[in-house]
Amino acid sequence: MSQELVRFEVPRVSVDFLGDELTGRQKQTVLKYLSLDDAIEKIGTQRFRKSTVDNVSLQPVREWISENWVEDFIYDLNQRNVPISFRASLAVGLFTTRITDYLTNIGSVEIYASRDIQEVFKKHELLIPQGLTQIDYAALPADIKRELAIPIVENLYKAEAIAKANLLFPNGVNQQAVLLSNPSLLFGLIDTERESDTVYFDRIRNLDVQATAARACISNYIRIKSLEGVVQATQKQKEDPADLEERRKRFEEEMQSGLTDILKVPKVEYKKGTTIYDVFHFENGETREDLQRAFKRIAFYGTAYRVECEGERGDYVELTIDDKGNLRGKYVFTHYGTPTDDKPLKFNALTEEAWPGHPGNIHDEFRCKAVHDLVTDLRDEIDTTKEAIQQARARYNGTSFTVEQGFLEAITSRRFKEASKAEIEEDKRLAKEAKETAGIYEKLSNFDETKSNQLVVYSDKPVDDRTLELDYRILRAIKEQYHFDMSDMFAMVGGRLYKDNVGDWFSSVDSLLSKFRSVLVDSSEAFSTLGIPPTNNPDEVKKAYRAIAVKDHPDKTSHLPLEQQLEATHRFMKANTAYETVISRIGSHDIDSLSPTFYLGRISKLFESQHL
Repeated sequence: MSQELVRFEVPRVSVDFLGDELTGRQKQTVLKYLSLDDAIEKIGTQRFRKSTVDNVSLQPVREWISENWVEDFIYDLNQRNVPISFRASLAVGLFTTRITDYLTNIGSVEIYASRDIQEVFKKHELLIPQGLTQIDYAALPADIKRELAIPIVENLYKAEAIAKANLLFPNGVNQQAVLLSNPSLLFGLIDTERESDTVYFDRIRNLDVQATAARACISNYIRIKSLEGVVQATQKQKEDPADLEERRKRFEEEMQSGLTDILKVPKVEYKKGTTIYDVFHFENGETREDLQRAFKRIAFYGTAYRVECEGERGDYVELTIDDKGNLRGKYVFTHYGTPTDDKPLKFNALTEEAWPGHPGNIHDEFRCKAVHDLVTDLRDEIDTTKEAIQQARARYNGTSFTVEQGFLEAITSRRFKEASKAEIEEDKRLAKEAKETAGIYEKLSNFDETKSNQLVVYSDKPVDDRTLELDYRILRAIKEQYHFDMSDMFAMVGGRLYKDNVGDWFSSVDSLLSKFRSVLVDSSEAFSTLGIPPTNNPDEVKKAYRAIAVKDHPDKTSHLPLEQQLEATHRFMKANTAYETVISRIGSHDIDSLSPTFYLGRISKLFESQHL
């Protein structure tokens, strides 16, 4: 038995959302950290075998485990004697193993070749599958099985949304109506191979497009129905090809004009004596002190706000605010980022030009841009800070927390003092009180808690600076990887881009753990959904399922109001999933075991099961 090291945790630091050490967006990232920490804690004590460790996606974590832990060990994910990035990787690896083992036992697995799945096959130079197809999952190498686990789970989530939409829209839905209900879905509904404007949900034709439309239709049922009537009425009118071409040209011109207007920076020209307090739009309850504190949080070293200028020289505009609200500006000439001997241009950023009378005056354009950027960032900082404080109070009944030192240093690029024992204990007390009040403080361990200390195996080696530095490098690497999506592109056109890669990673892992756990259905939950005690008798299971289907099947509820129809459909789909889960395990599985849902790897059966 390895030496137990439960007596200590990784170094942690105290953060106060009412203070000014963190920006609003950094505070929101802390909330994402706390949410992921809660999700990991719920998993409890688990056994990790070599096959489980092999399914950990991060190679540095696998290497650390092989060096510091025995090959087969039991670890309590409640313990924080390893950094959160390691615990998160262990949790994902644990669930991935359950899924890959289940799919391997099935052998031939039905998948839809989504973009993510095709990328895996392309990466390993295998024949790329197309559409809804069968693959010999059992014969694939272990690393490919691991990489396919997440896309296959996503396949199931998308297919379930399509199956539910088919119950509500058996004849499909007009794509234009979906777009009118939510124009932001434009890029998600692009389908170069579609032959009509109707999106059908009776079977999987294009998983990504259909799932996007299905989710929109389920959440906006009444609006979609009304918009379909408007679209159909419009389409009945005969269109002249010449009119269509003219309309297309006019639309392109308007779009181009709109982009041009977005890229223009309005002139900043106020009368002498104008301060930032006169320019900034204060909302209810906001004060000048709030603005000064927000400026301190977003400014460079808390003193000056910098905006980089275009070009290879690397010039920048620096803005400062004094106690009276005067916005002082300085244009600094540099050579590839290093200040030159040229005297900086100093000015009142609100009332004076950067270089009066200079032809073309590109320097003053940068002054105007810096002022606009500052006002935008101040508004965003105040809003995000208020939102973070409200969320912290609502979720944890407090605004002071302790988090891992490596995590905080990764999101701020600064060093922090380790929290005191009293601060850590107070944080634990507040968190426990909030969880118990919310009713979510539950243990989901498969082990006897009274014996967990005897079972848990810890590393022979303490968590030292080398391990913390590894965690720091992982989080820094996440932060520095910029993956742009369409929302980011629109933000860039507007001149603003707020990217929180560490927070996004924490959120994505949190979401993934939630999806994995919902796929790994406990049979006892399935029996509870069917309203019967655990049994190995398939006739009793079928009888319970049919009783629910007779009451809640869409064919039986069409006379009810729309809201009640949706509720009944949800109950029917949940019962249907529970039925398939139990039937697939009777006779060959422990009915109380935790294993994947029946539809994982058999997604087309979602559509077959709708008809009794």
